[in-house]
Amino acid sequence: MLKDLKPKIREIVRTKLKLEGPLRITKLGTGENNINFLVEVANKKLVFRIGMKEWIQKNMKREFDTIKILPEGVGPEAIYYDNSLEIIPYIYSVLSYVEGNHLKKWSKKHLSMHARNLAKLHKIKSSNYGNIYSRKKKLNMVNKVKKDFSDFKETLVDDELSREIYPKFLKYVKERNNLFISMKKFSFIHNDPCLTNILFDGKEIKYIDWEWSKFSDPALDVVMLFDKKNALPPWKIKLGGEMLDFYLDEYFKYAPKDKNFLERMEVWYQFMLFFEYVYMKWKIKHFVKEKVGLSKKEYINLTNVMGEELRKIW
Repeated sequence: MLKDLKPKIREIVRTKLKLEGPLRITKLGTGENNINFLVEVANKKLVFRIGMKEWIQKNMKREFDTIKILPEGVGPEAIYYDNSLEIIPYIYSVLSYVEGNHLKKWSKKHLSMHARNLAKLHKIKSSNYGNIYSRKKKLNMVNKVKKDFSDFKETLVDDELSREIYPKFLKYVKERNNLFISMKKFSFIHNDPCLTNILFDGKEIKYIDWEWSKFSDPALDVVMLFDKKNALPPWKIKLGGEMLDFYLDEYFKYAPKDKNFLERMEVWYQFMLFFEYVYMKWKIKHFVKEKVGLSKKEYINLTNVMGEELRKIW
């Protein structure tokens, strides 16, 4: 696969991007849905994002167009997009390279930077909920819970804990649905700012992987970083008590605090905990080893940790 793609990337750089000079192509990594290459040419660093699954390819144009509206300094720049399948038999995009590494340990400085960047992004507003192409007037959390669970409905049959919690969780959301139905404005959110999508270059924090971005509740972006009880590598840090208060105070320095924000944040927290558990249970059942990702044993360990937290809550 890699031997086949590198010559094709070289051809694209020369013929489509029209860049000359010494050329170096290295693999950045393979995610669950795409493969990424770093291209260094003409004093530029570019990232080729190649969609390897049909369903993720549908999101790539949306991600490319989304990046065009980002505030400066938050993410990469959009450079080129191709869905012709002519040179590479996959849809791909070319973005500027975002320098940095994943943070292993978070300090107050990092929390403050992250909070400030999220608030900067969340200043982009819309009266409608949804992605940049398709939006609705309302965010109905009950409908979202039902739809998201239907994607993993076999888990309800196979996993006793999911089957036990789901009706309780649905009732919990129904009782709080007006917090979301009543929202009049939606912020533009990353929608997946977990640890693997956050890079630190020694000075600034930036974000990669914008394919799920949309206009939605900013409280969801704020919640994505942490679990209150456990570190959940490679996605979440453990954050509670004084450090969690600091993180939220930093966010509200830059973003206006609406009256229901903290209540919605708690609903999103429970939503993420439950659905990440359901997803990982589904992942274990249908496990295919990824080149970058967790082993089956690691997924099992994570679901055990989250399962214990869910049992205590529900």
